[in-house]
Amino acid sequence: MTLGVTGFVIGFIGPIWCHPGANQGPMLGIFITAPAGVVLGGPVGGALRIARPEWRTEWRLWTLKAATAVYGFFVLYLVLQPVL
Repeated sequence: MTLGVTGFVIGFIGPIWCHPGANQGPMLGIFITAPAGVVLGGPVGGALRIARPEWRTEWRLWTLKAATAVYGFFVLYLVLQPVL
């Protein structure tokens, strides 16, 4: 869920802020990065639950936060690419 929210916020707001003249910028967040974040978030959380059941909940949450940060920087990289 957090990966989807991160992808949506950065993918929606980022193009508006970085490329104000591009009229299709927010569609990146709506149609690509938010659904991709939701699709990736479920398996990442499930894999952590299965692979590391002995981990405390705090460790799993920190791992999910790290995955969210990596995904957020990836989406930000996509947003900052020049418009052709």
